[in-house]
Amino acid sequence: MNLISTENRIQSLAIVIPVYNEEKVITELVRQLREAIHELQKEIDVRLIFVNNGSTDTTANTIIQNWDIAIKTQIITLSRNFGYEAGIIAGLEFAKTDLYAVVDGDGEDPISLLPIFLTEILSGADIVQGLRLKRKEPQALQVFRRLSYRILSKISDEPFRVNSGNFSMFRRIVRDGILRENSLFPFMRATLSRIGYTVVQVPHDRNERIDGKSHYRRTALIKFAILGFLTTTTWPLRLSMYWGLIAATFSFFTIVTSFFIEISNSYWLKLLVLGISQIFIFMGIASIYIARIYKFVLGRPQYYYDYTRSYSNFD
Repeated sequence: MNLISTENRIQSLAIVIPVYNEEKVITELVRQLREAIHELQKEIDVRLIFVNNGSTDTTANTIIQNWDIAIKTQIITLSRNFGYEAGIIAGLEFAKTDLYAVVDGDGEDPISLLPIFLTEILSGADIVQGLRLKRKEPQALQVFRRLSYRILSKISDEPFRVNSGNFSMFRRIVRDGILRENSLFPFMRATLSRIGYTVVQVPHDRNERIDGKSHYRRTALIKFAILGFLTTTTWPLRLSMYWGLIAATFSFFTIVTSFFIEISNSYWLKLLVLGISQIFIFMGIASIYIARIYKFVLGRPQYYYDYTRSYSNFD
C-alpha cells in the first residue's frame, strides 16, 4: 500500500506583514514584494496579509494605493497597537493557506530571498529561517543584541537559535503548532525553535530600514529583550533557589562560627540587610512570573479585530 502525505501538496502561500505607522515605507516595500511575488507565482498561489496594528497615520490607505490587482492582498486592522508579535499571530490566524511567510514591515528583511525559501520548502524543509549575518545599525546596539541572544541561548529551557529572527517561511503544520501555544506573550523566534520540525537556515545581511527611522526606542528594545527572557526561560526562578541555598549555607556557618569567635553587631546588621534585600529581589522576580500566569488565566484575547477598517481585493 502506498501512502502519500497530503502535507506535500503545496498550492498556496500567505505572506504576513505586521505594520504600524509605516506610511513612508509601504510604497517601496510593496515594490520589493511585487518583484518577489511575481517569481513565487510561477510555483504557487500567493497572497499578502498586511496586519495593520492600529496605525494612526495613512498606512492602510497607502497600501490600497499601491495594490497590484494581480496579487491577492488583504489588510487586517486591529483596534489598537497590540504589539509586533500579536500582529504576526493575527495574520497567521486569518490566513488559510498551505504555507506561511513572515516579513518585517520596515524593509529590513531581504524579501528577494523568499523564492529561495520556497525552494527549500519544496525540497522537504518544514521551516526556513533567515540567519542574520550583518545588520546596519549602531555598534552599541549590535553588541546589545548579540549579548542578549547569546545569554538567552545559554539559559533557555529549550533550544533557541541565535541570530534567527521572525523572517521565515513554514508549512501549515508549523503554523498550527504556533497557534496552539495560545500565549498572551508570544515570542515567535523562540517558538520556531521549540516546536521542532525540519529547519533550514538561509544566511543573509539585514537591510537598512527604508525610511531610516525605527519606531523602536532603546527602552522598547530592552523591554523586548526582557520579554524574550521571561518567555523562554525559568532561569531567574532557579537562580533564586540556588542563591537561597548558598545564602542559607553561609548563614549557617556564620552562626556556628559565632559560638567560637565573637562577631560584631555591625556584621550581624550587614548580614540582616543582605538577607532582607535578597528576599525582596527574588520576591520581585517571582511576582513577575505570577503576574504573567494571572494574565493568562484571565483568558483575554491577544488582539481585537476592527472589521470596519479592514480591506481585501479578493473574496
